[in-house]
Amino acid sequence: MAKVLVVGHSFIRRLERSLGQIEGCINNLGLDSSLCTVYFYGISGGKLDTLEVDSLLFEKLRAYRPDIIVIQLGGNDMSIKAVRPEVFACRLVDWVQSLTEQFCFIKNIVVWELFIRTKPRQVSVELYEFKRGIVNQMLKDMLEDHPNLTFWRHLRLMQSPLAILSGDGVHLSVIGTKKFYRSLRLAVLHAIRFKPCKRL
Repeated sequence: MAKVLVVGHSFIRRLERSLGQIEGCINNLGLDSSLCTVYFYGISGGKLDTLEVDSLLFEKLRAYRPDIIVIQLGGNDMSIKAVRPEVFACRLVDWVQSLTEQFCFIKNIVVWELFIRTKPRQVSVELYEFKRGIVNQMLKDMLEDHPNLTFWRHLRLMQSPLAILSGDGVHLSVIGTKKFYRSLRLAVLHAIRFKPCKRL
């Protein structure tokens, strides 16, 4: 049985609260407990620099000993004008690599693409989208050479003709939450089936 820890900002916290509350969003992602157990750790306003030093996250890593970690992060970081996207992307890759080195039980880490925002709070929509594009492309390019790290795009979500964001232009609507749930489920199934190279 695989243990999965889903980590990130408020999207993760809100998704966990939606399980069993929104039609189609089922506890443990609707997956048999003999296949995997899914845990969540999401914090409102979460950014890379806060998670890097989050003692509670590291407590959960030691307690759960997850085989797989799925990470949704970066939207709040790119909403800060001074944060450079290329620096953020490199730091995020360094951090996830350090997790696999520090915790030998982690077999695979899935890093999700950054979400769109129609009303970012501290930067213009244009600047946010420009930075988001750089980060997503860099993550895709940098992670493809790492056998234990995977970049995951939210297929059928970002280009959906339906309103995936709520009125605040940042968080997910009910429709967006359902699509996010399905993307998470697919990512977890992919990671469970993924066979990483043996470490030397």
